[in-house]
Amino acid sequence: MRKWIGLIGALLLVALIGAAAYGAELEIGIASAFESEHVLVKSAAKFKEIVEERSGGRIKVNLFPGGVMGGEEQITEAVSIGAVEMQVGGGLPIYYFAPEYYFFDTPYVFRDFDHYMAVWNGPIGQEAKQLIESNGNTKMLGVVYRGMRHFTSNKPVKAPEDVRGLKLRLPMLETWVAVWQAIGASPVPIPLHELYTALATGVADASEGDMEQLWSHKLYEVQKYISLTHHHVQTGNMSICADFYYSLDEDTRKLIDEAAKEATEWGTRLVLEREQELIENMKERGCIVLETDTEAFRQAGSPAVEKMFSTHFPVTTWDEINKY
Repeated sequence: MRKWIGLIGALLLVALIGAAAYGAELEIGIASAFESEHVLVKSAAKFKEIVEERSGGRIKVNLFPGGVMGGEEQITEAVSIGAVEMQVGGGLPIYYFAPEYYFFDTPYVFRDFDHYMAVWNGPIGQEAKQLIESNGNTKMLGVVYRGMRHFTSNKPVKAPEDVRGLKLRLPMLETWVAVWQAIGASPVPIPLHELYTALATGVADASEGDMEQLWSHKLYEVQKYISLTHHHVQTGNMSICADFYYSLDEDTRKLIDEAAKEATEWGTRLVLEREQELIENMKERGCIVLETDTEAFRQAGSPAVEKMFSTHFPVTTWDEINKY
C-alpha cells in the first residue's frame, strides 16, 4: 500500500526547495536517499552540469542527496505529488505504481544489463513506464546500471547445494526471498546499515549485493569468499514528476530528455569500468573470488521465478522475457 507524505511534510519540502531558488528562470530539484559519492547521485550531478550549461544558466538544478528529503519511499511519493521535481533512486516507482512489472527488479529474471535494457526499451518496458506515469504521476527518464549482484560467505559457494541452510541477509522483498528460499538459503531480515555487524557476529552467514555495496561496507573484513553468481541486474532510475514535466515548453522538455539520457549512460559507463576494479580490490584485501555454476543457480531459482509470473507478474511470461 502506498504511504503518502503528509501535507505538512510536503509543504516543508517545497519550502526547502524554494529557499534554494535564486536568479534562474526555472528551478529543478533532484532528491536522493543515496550519498553524494554514489553513482546515482553522480549521474544527477552530470545531469545538472549538462542542463545548466546548455540552458545558459536559464535553468538551475539543485541536488538534495543523502536522504535530506527522506528515504526512498518518501522521495518517491514527493515526486508523485510534485513536492520535488525529480529523483534518482532504485526500483520503488515500479514497485509502487506498476507492481505487476516488478520483475524488472527481481533476481534471475534477466541474464545481464543488455538483456534488461532490451526489455525495458521494448513494448513491455513501454507498458510499465506508461503505468508508472498514469498511476504515479512519474515519468521515467533513464536507467543507470549499478552492477551485477553476487554472493558472499565464509565457506566456498560454487553451486546451489553450497547455499543450503545458510543464513542469508536479504532486503526483505517478497520476490527476492522466494527465489533464495527456492535455492535453499534461509533469508534473514537485516537493514543494510547493520549488515557488517550481522556478518561479524554470526547473525547472518552470508550476504549478496553489487560490488559497490560489498566494497563500501568493507565486507572483505568479515567475509572470506565472493561467489560470482550474477543473480541480479542491479539498476537505478532517474525520474521526474509528470505534471511538472508536461508543464514545460517543448525545448525545455527536449533538453531534460537529452540530459537525462546522457547522464544515465555516463553513470552506466562509470560502473562498467569500475566493476572489475572493485573485484580486484576485494582480492587485494584477502577475499577469494570464485566462479560458480551460474546456470545451476538459475535453474534452482527458476520454479519460484516461474510461479511469480503467474501470481505477481501476469502481464507477461518468463518465456517471453527470455526471447529478447
